[in-house]
Amino acid sequence: IALADTVGSSAPESISLLFKSLLPELKEIRLGAHLHSTKEKAMEKISAAYDAGCKDFDVAIHGFGGCPMALEDLTGNISTQDLVRFCDQRKLETGIDRLAYENAASFSWKIFDTYH
Repeated sequence: IALADTVGSSAPESISLLFKSLLPELKEIRLGAHLHSTKEKAMEKISAAYDAGCKDFDVAIHGFGGCPMALEDLTGNISTQDLVRFCDQRKLETGIDRLAYENAASFSWKIFDTYH
């Protein structure tokens, strides 16, 4: 189950409290985070969830996507690039095939540039 903040209004403190409260109570359920954020606050939101015990994240290449009900500056999904950077900084193993990932990120511009 992905706990979602689809309008990007959560703060690191609320993300941390949510996972610290629920994970011990719901041990038999795999809980993840689906967060939206401004680019500037993405890493602190990832960190808050991870440090509170969340190990599963929904992310989107380049942060594409969003919620039509959110304010314009909060509509982006947290990007795959930010999560990979977070994992690299913490020396966490991701299992990501880096070549396939880079190819997908590059290819995605061909798809999404047609919509701009």
